[in-house]
Amino acid sequence: MDDPTLAAAAIHLRLLAVPALLRGDGVLLPLERKDAALLAMLAVDGPTPRPRVAALLWPDAEPKKARNNLRQRLFRLRRSAGRDVVDESGALALAAAVGHDQAAVQAQLAQDPSAVGGELLGSFGYEDCAELDDWVRSARERFRVRRRDARTGAADRTRRRRAA
Repeated sequence: MDDPTLAAAAIHLRLLAVPALLRGDGVLLPLERKDAALLAMLAVDGPTPRPRVAALLWPDAEPKKARNNLRQRLFRLRRSAGRDVVDESGALALAAAVGHDQAAVQAQLAQDPSAVGGELLGSFGYEDCAELDDWVRSARERFRVRRRDARTGAADRTRRRRAA
C-alpha cells in the first residue's frame, strides 16, 4: 500500500488493467463494464452532468429510461461498496471518500515510468455506445501519451546523468 491516495481513501478506484473498487476493509469489487466507464468519466473528466452520463451509457434509450438506468446503477454501486461512491448532489462526481489510480499517475510516472502498466478500463470495449467508445478511445490515448512522455523524460534524465 505505497500509494498515498489508497491509504487516505475509504474506497480506491482502480481504472487500469482490470477495473475494480477496493474497499477500506480490503474487499476487491470487480466493476461491470458500464460501472467502470461511469466511474472513469468522473475520475478523468471530473464532475459531469447526469444527462450526459445517461446518454453516453444508454445512447439508444429514451432519456427517461436512461435516467432510470443510471439511478439504478448508482444504487447498485452504493449497495455493493457499502457507501456512496458517487456524489449526486449536483453534477455527478466521485464521492470524497473515493481515491483513484488516475490521481497519482503523474507522480508514479515521474518516480518510475514503468510502474504504471495496463490499459485504461482494461479490455472493456464500448463499440455498442458510439460516443462513449469515442470518449474511451480518447482517454486511453491521453493516458498512453502521458505514460510515453514520462518514460521519454526518464530516459532523457538518465542519459544526462550518465553524460555528466
